[in-house]
Amino acid sequence: MKNSLLLIIIAIATILVYLPSLTNEFIWDDHDIIQRNYLIRHGSIERIFTSPYAPRFFSPHKLPYYRPMPILLW
Repeated sequence: MKNSLLLIIIAIATILVYLPSLTNEFIWDDHDIIQRNYLIRHGSIERIFTSPYAPRFFSPHKLPYYRPMPILLW
């Protein structure tokens, strides 16, 4: 009983701490990486797994990131 109450208190505290983040908007790079990314809107699974994380216009240099799963999930 005591452990259950403690878990409920921790869960409520966690929800209260993160609740304000639900109203946040995208920040500077989210617009290019998520909203305007061609792969998210029109890409095939093959292109998602063989393309860089960020769009080419985002950075003229090849970024050292390989993150196909976020692109696939978005």
